[in-house]
Amino acid sequence: MMKLKYMIWLAWGALFASACSEEEIMDYALDGKVYFYERQAQGGGEIKIENATYSFAVKEESLVLDSLKVRTRLMGSVTDYDRTFRVEAVTEGTTAVAGTHYRLLDGVMKAGEYEAYLPVEIYRTADTKEKEVTLVIRLVDAEELTPGHPEDITFTLTWGNKLVQPATWPIYYWGAYYDTKYEFAIRELGISEYPTYGRYDTAIIEGYYTVAQLIRFASQLNNAYREYRQENGPIYNIAGDPASGEINYALIN
Repeated sequence: MMKLKYMIWLAWGALFASACSEEEIMDYALDGKVYFYERQAQGGGEIKIENATYSFAVKEESLVLDSLKVRTRLMGSVTDYDRTFRVEAVTEGTTAVAGTHYRLLDGVMKAGEYEAYLPVEIYRTADTKEKEVTLVIRLVDAEELTPGHPEDITFTLTWGNKLVQPATWPIYYWGAYYDTKYEFAIRELGISEYPTYGRYDTAIIEGYYTVAQLIRFASQLNNAYREYRQENGPIYNIAGDPASGEINYALIN
């Protein structure tokens, strides 16, 4: 009987040790990795964002350089020191020219942090007045951080010097996109990107807006348009085309 109990304890011990070993191996395998994490609230959940757009047309003419920032997350444990991560340009799908249209910079995962923003320096050039350019970036191995989820290591950036529908246009809360609606929103709100995080959270993430805020913005824009219309006349969805209807910021049912 004692021998049987001893054998059972040995078996449990071996199983526990094996489980711990596998867990340690898994933790080690996931440690020190980074991946892109751009998300947009939609309906009752959120969707993954794999691209971002930018327009110099909504900026001052004197602005010839800006920085786009892509949100990333850490897989594994935080550290008590800063760590860098890197990207490269992917030839397929990229039309932007390094040094002419953009410059890649390293990202920094700060000590004790799980999230960081990768900056990409972009330039306003003469040719972007006529066309948009695209840059596909991919996370690559760095000394301290390597790429994480394979499906989340590439991201696409598109920019130009004319109005471009932002990837973060809140169609679910403001309705269909039109250049005239976008111009009016920029003029009234003073913002041109609308990344959404959370529904009615009170915690504010810099540069992000909750669903509740977007709904309030819609009301603000419609009120501002009514005042504008009284003094200046209507703004049509398609400029100069009454048949296209007037601009309106409304929830999609």
